[in-house]
Amino acid sequence: MSIKSLSRRTFLAAAGGALAALSAPALPAPVHAGTLAQPAASADQPGDPEWAFIQPRQAKLELWGRITDSGVPMRDGAGKDAHVIGYVPVNTVLPLFEIVHAPPPPNNPHNDVWYRTQGGYLYTNAVQIIQPYHMPAEITSIDTLIDGQPGFWAEVIVPFTLARNAPGGAVMGTEQGENVVLTYGSAYHVIGAETDDAGFLWYKIDDDKKAAPSYYALARHLRKIGESDLTPVSPGVDKKIVINLAAQKLDCYENEHVVFSTLVSTGGGGFGTPKGEHAVVYKQVSRHMFSDPENEAFSDPDFFDLPGVPFNTFFTTFGHAIHGTYWHGDFGRPRSHGCVNVTPEIARFIYRWVDPLAAYDAVASGSSKEPGTQIVVE
Repeated sequence: MSIKSLSRRTFLAAAGGALAALSAPALPAPVHAGTLAQPAASADQPGDPEWAFIQPRQAKLELWGRITDSGVPMRDGAGKDAHVIGYVPVNTVLPLFEIVHAPPPPNNPHNDVWYRTQGGYLYTNAVQIIQPYHMPAEITSIDTLIDGQPGFWAEVIVPFTLARNAPGGAVMGTEQGENVVLTYGSAYHVIGAETDDAGFLWYKIDDDKKAAPSYYALARHLRKIGESDLTPVSPGVDKKIVINLAAQKLDCYENEHVVFSTLVSTGGGGFGTPKGEHAVVYKQVSRHMFSDPENEAFSDPDFFDLPGVPFNTFFTTFGHAIHGTYWHGDFGRPRSHGCVNVTPEIARFIYRWVDPLAAYDAVASGSSKEPGTQIVVE
């Protein structure tokens, strides 16, 4: 995948571990994105639709899912032969009560994960796993540096939040007239913190897309990624990553022993992940990936514009990377534009695990002149 080339269909939590059914004395209604509104003038809440998700709930639920596509089928049971009983709109947020393993659809034979939720069952391909919201510490004074300037890394911890052109200001729009939405699990370079007239704190975000303006996001919707969150894992150990394209699987080896495995989504539709022996060339906490028909490494028939792609581990100088995704849940089959796609949580682990070590205070770390951990694609 090119740095600027990434399918808008590339993601799911194959984060291991079966989840027992969760009891819920009073089920909350699904949260729908609805119309992405301007912030309210009142001082008691920002007024955006994601606010509903972070209110106190009667039931303590440990796992939620955000629908990443439009018209996702809800079925009366788990498994490809269960009957469709309805469709769930994009950006609906649902509590997930149980992980069920059942026959998958024929286009993804490697991934048999289904979720029991309100009203029926959902297959993983269009579900982004999100954790319960916990109010973060708001950073009013920035005491860390990134590339010599005040800044820190932050990740979105609500299902989605809106980018603004000023603290409490109008919603940012794309050239295509769509709202700029920052999604759960995406990561950003914060360069400032400002309060609006209603007293809410907003983070100023530096966008690494060329010529893109800075913008603002509500501080309580992001959590600071601290230096301790990015400390190396198992430093000084002989390591290797092997990516099996046929099995859509990634294995991490330490001293020739597998220590971690996960399903992935590699390149598909004519945008294959290159086979062979590679190595980590550089790493970035955050990368804005987008299609640019006038200046692209290879042709892309689909438009996409993906801010804050998290925890990027690049293994070719053409921009192929292992990275987190937030726009689908379809791990186990090829569907990217060449990259190797995993959940944001797994991408963070790999980012910390591989060499070279990444400095917190740098936008990018590493060099193709001094390659790091070996990555074999077979």
